[in-house]
Parts: sequence; structure tokens; C-alpha cells
Amino acid sequence: MVSSTQPTVSLVVPSYQKGPYLRAALDSLLAQTYPHVGILVQDSESTDETRTILDAYRSRLSHVAIEKDEGQSDALQRGYARARGEILGWLNADDLLMPNAIESVVAHFLTEPKADVVYGHCAFVDAEGAFVDYYHDIQPVTAERLGNLGTFIYQPSAFFRRSALERVGGLARDLHYTMDWDLWCRIARSGGELRMVDEVWAAARIYPDTKSASGGGERLREIYRTNCRYKTTWIPRAALGYLYGAKVRPYCEWLNRPMATVWRLWTGSSVSGAVVEGIRTGCRFAGSRARIRFPLYRCLRGLEVEVSGPLRSASLNGETGKVEGHDRARTVRWQWPSARSTQAVELVLEREEAGAVSRVTRLGLDLAPNQPLSD
Repeated sequence: MVSSTQPTVSLVVPSYQKGPYLRAALDSLLAQTYPHVGILVQDSESTDETRTILDAYRSRLSHVAIEKDEGQSDALQRGYARARGEILGWLNADDLLMPNAIESVVAHFLTEPKADVVYGHCAFVDAEGAFVDYYHDIQPVTAERLGNLGTFIYQPSAFFRRSALERVGGLARDLHYTMDWDLWCRIARSGGELRMVDEVWAAARIYPDTKSASGGGERLREIYRTNCRYKTTWIPRAALGYLYGAKVRPYCEWLNRPMATVWRLWTGSSVSGAVVEGIRTGCRFAGSRARIRFPLYRCLRGLEVEVSGPLRSASLNGETGKVEGHDRARTVRWQWPSARSTQAVELVLEREEAGAVSRVTRLGLDLAPNQPLSD
């Protein structure tokens, strides 16, 4: 059971050769609004800048282990053995958590005592951290749907009780690509409850060198093996869906839209999300310009941004805002009579070259509560 008085959350960061992204991942964990978060890094003897970064962050982390492991699942199990949290999760070294994610996770575990896993929405960002898209297939799940159709849960936005992990024997160390899907299936089959929360909790980077993108035939075989282990129909539908996406879709663009429609009708997946915090809010900028990009999940009615330090102008998706205040604190507002549909916000702030470093201190979003973005 999770304690009713501010339980501890332990997050393991498995890392190998992800130095260019590790700092941003750790910053997103250290920026959490919930106070009781333990961060454990399991690095498999990276030879890039990872060690230098970990040395700089070591005093703010619960544990740092630089040791050879037998793959990501093994690294995670080692981390959980050292962790003290009642609620667990993991964040790959190239992914990000939204600032309020853990606070919301804990609140849902406290109000849903029967839930073993809670999961939210996940945005996709590119290698630079700019919003690209959403994971569209998220939906409430059952053991049967998980086993037959694949995972409707995107791992960076999923969190689970330690008791659930221990009940099913931990992660499968022989899996390197589908260990999360396998875990959700085993928890569901053990009678555990998995609850979807209509909030964006994480951002996953997509670029050619990710493990998923470069998994190839080995990943396909693991998907097929996991699908066959838990399916209740004779057709391994999840494996066939991945095979189409990886091997057929790139060469048959004319089929993509109708096949996506067929798949969503078949699986029942949809986009129905909620609000999202800015990924890069709180950024500092000393030059003449700063650009902040972040996703939205509902139509935007207005935005207000507060900046400490001098600010000359600001634009939101190309539309200039009204700057008010004095040199030490400026406020810029945008407000429209009706909600606007936009999947990504680009906020460009310009300041004078001279003067102190400026910092974005607050981003206030005014979102239409009943107007989610359409597909």
C-alpha cells in the first residue's frame, strides 16, 4: 500500500551513451513540484560525457551506479533493489518528465487505492526538445487488450507500486525492447488494475539512434514473442501491426491513412487529452532571443508569460503580445474571443543585449476545457 502521507517516489534512469540528452532528463526530474522524489542513475560504463555530467549532479541524486549490466531490464532491477520508494517508475536518459508529473501521479495513487499502475499521455519531441506529436494510441486497457493488441501505455508516462512489481517477480531480464509491455501484461493478469489519467506526464525523444528506432529484426522478434505469450486469439495482431509500420508503411505512403483508420477502429485508440505543462519553462537566456516550444492537448484561449529582467518584445506563433511592466519584471498576454486549435506553441522572447540574464518565471495557459484538439 502507498502511505497516505506523502509517499516516496523512486525513479531509475538507465543510461548508456546518452550524454547529449542526460542533463535535460535529470533537470526534468529535479524540477518536479513533488518534494519526495529519489533519483537513481544506472549507467552501463558510458564512454561519452556521461561521467562528467553525473559528477556534476551526484550531490542531488539519491544514487549513482556506474557498472556493467546485462541490458536495460537488468539495470532497472539493480536500481529498484537500491530504491526506497513505494511508487516506482523509470525515465530513459533521453526522455523528459513534465514538471507536475510526479505530484499528479502521487495524487492519483492516493485517491485510487486499488490501482497498481497509473499512466498518462506522452508527447514526442525531437533531438532538440521541440514538440513533434503525441502518442495517439493511449487508452484504458484490460489484460486481454494488452495481450492481443499491444501496449496502449507509453512507458515514460507510466508509474507503478513497488508491491505490484514484487508480486509479479520484477522485470524480465531477458527482454530488451518489450520489458514494459511484458510488465503491464503480468500485472494485469495477476489481477492488478491499470488506470489511465487524462494528463500529459512525459515527453519521449524520437530520433534515428533511439533503441526502439534501431531495434530492427531483434525488436520485431521480441514483440512477436511477447505477443504470443499473452494473446488469446490465434492472430498475433500486435506483431503484425509493428511489422506493417516498420517494413511496409515507409514504402506505401498511399496506404498509411486508411490503414491508420482501420487500426484505430480495430483497437479503439483515440486522442482525448488534457492540458500540458511547458517542457522548457524556467529557461534562462542571456542573448537577444529565446525560443520555447511545447505541445498542447486542448484548444488555447490565451497565454500569459512573466519574465524577470529586460524584455523588448514577445510573439506567440508569430503573433506579437503586449508587453507590460518594468525592466526587472515584464508580463506579456495573449487573449482571443474564441479558442484556437494549435498542436504546438512557439513562444519567442526578444530582449536588449545589455543587462542581466532574463528568466521565464511563469507560463499561464488558458485552455478550452471541452475542446480537445482533433486528429
